[in-house]
Amino acid sequence: MADNELVLVREEVEPTGPVTSDAQMIDLWLRGRSPHTRRAYAADAEQFLQALGKPLPEVRQSDVQAFVDSLATVAPNTRRRHLAVVRSLLACAWRVGYLRASVGIELRPPRQPSPPAEPALTEEEVARLIALETNPRNRVLLRVFYEVGARVSEVCALTWEDVAAQSDGTVLVTLRSKGRARVVPLPAPLSGALLALRGDADATAPVFASRRGGALTPVQAHRVVRQAAVRAEIAGDVSPNALRRAHASHALARGVPIESVAATLGHASVSTTGQYRHARAEAQLSLPL
Repeated sequence: MADNELVLVREEVEPTGPVTSDAQMIDLWLRGRSPHTRRAYAADAEQFLQALGKPLPEVRQSDVQAFVDSLATVAPNTRRRHLAVVRSLLACAWRVGYLRASVGIELRPPRQPSPPAEPALTEEEVARLIALETNPRNRVLLRVFYEVGARVSEVCALTWEDVAAQSDGTVLVTLRSKGRARVVPLPAPLSGALLALRGDADATAPVFASRRGGALTPVQAHRVVRQAAVRAEIAGDVSPNALRRAHASHALARGVPIESVAATLGHASVSTTGQYRHARAEAQLSLPL
């Protein structure tokens, strides 16, 4: 059955008289469809009506949305089919006057349960990963991912114009993502290590340059982190985002206010930051956050 068949109101379907029952409404809605489609749609419509526990004319939008939300755990294709059937039935019922309001017009897909959060790297693992990196550029890169909690796209896009040295020896870094910018202060030890990478590079040069002089790409940055993880004997596919998650988890475990962590990470909502509360905080490092 085609998806568009599910969601379009069939203009040729017209009642020959007043529609007075759900069964009559469903029969009208199914008119002109193939036997196979009629059976499949009728079964879905029956399941919908049983879940509602009331006649269609008494149904409110909140009832319909509750049914749709109950589909969150079913297979995606099944969920899409049910949603399309419900929309089509309700649209037809409203058009022929069986419903007084179009209660299905603003239906939202069911909210999907969030996947379980991956365990954060421990602080000891992060310390070992950084300590065993001997390349100065790569070591600063790892520290920026962890100590700043920056996204890989933000770090790879950094130029020296985005780095502002302060009189106290620290650095302010401007990170940009999706048209938004935020300024993040670096602790003094990391500030010094970062500035040492510049040499005679001009303001438009990338902070993290590749061997050819261009900006390090996200793929290359991923490779640096993976190789560091292998060197530190850390299992799993460790990525720049794993260091970002570790920053959030360790900061929250240390009692840093969630609003501050959200601002550092560039989260629009603290609910996103709250997903990192699964941190293990067995060890405390001297690495500042």
